[in-house]
Amino acid sequence: FFSVCAGMSKADEMLQRKTPELTVVKTIAEYQAIRRKLQGTVGLVPTMGGLHEAHLSLVRLSAQRCDHTVVTIFVNPAQFAPDEDFDAYPRQVQADIDMIRGEGIASAIVFVPDREEMYPSPCPPHPDLPSTSIPSVYVDVERYVEGKAEAKSRKGFFTGVATVCMKLFNMTSPHVVVLGKKDRLQCIVLIQMVKDTLMPIEIVLGDTHREMNGLAMSTRNKYLSPEQIEKAAVIFAALSKAQDLCSSGMHSVKLIIDAVTAQLQTVEGMAVLYVVVSTLQDMQDLDLEDEVPEEGAILSCAVRYGPARLIDNVDLHR
Repeated sequence: FFSVCAGMSKADEMLQRKTPELTVVKTIAEYQAIRRKLQGTVGLVPTMGGLHEAHLSLVRLSAQRCDHTVVTIFVNPAQFAPDEDFDAYPRQVQADIDMIRGEGIASAIVFVPDREEMYPSPCPPHPDLPSTSIPSVYVDVERYVEGKAEAKSRKGFFTGVATVCMKLFNMTSPHVVVLGKKDRLQCIVLIQMVKDTLMPIEIVLGDTHREMNGLAMSTRNKYLSPEQIEKAAVIFAALSKAQDLCSSGMHSVKLIIDAVTAQLQTVEGMAVLYVVVSTLQDMQDLDLEDEVPEEGAILSCAVRYGPARLIDNVDLHR
């Protein structure tokens, strides 16, 4: 192997391999040298690192659907407000790489760009968005997410997400992008962005993965103590109970929201940020006097518990 690959570029070396091995690149130039030589389909799993089983399930989904899988690791400053946890967000790049390597994917690339690679131009202060890392040219989705509960709770967040994902999609040239349903509104925003900008990309959604007690897996779960993780199980328990109520004939949006809110409030120290029922296709929040539509709806919530902001969602069926 070593004699064959001596003097080869990283792209040529990757293509010569007969056994699964991971390629790690840090620059756009390195990645694109490999990308130009890849044959077949490419799947992208964009992440901010701090990987866990839910991320790995998305990596497996990409590997099942595509010939090559790219995992990006980049903690995106443009989606954090100054008072949020950008500095504290877990960074464990080597551990993340080892986890992906452990999946044994035949053709996998981990792309770990730094901030200068992703945002090469200055980011002047924006008059309306709180992040200090929004570039002069960016993807503005504020009108699309206006009025949606998660967007009201995190002003400018989705513009930051859309901007970095547009960059990642352009850099990596994937055929398929795999996202997790836990961040449901992110998924819907990115589906709309791909549609409106005519990008030749298929968005595939992976189901939410959960801890044994039902808590949705999240990198921010690391902020919680074992006791808090145990008590945070109330989130999925409340959403699941609402699913049962809806399928049993209780279709009132107000009654469903009231039931979930009441159950969440049984945990001391858990602050309910919102509970909403919204449409399936674009997550438009329904009014309290509405009923769950015949086609179903999405029930979602956000809470602040200890140092963590936790979100979750489930589908409602009549």
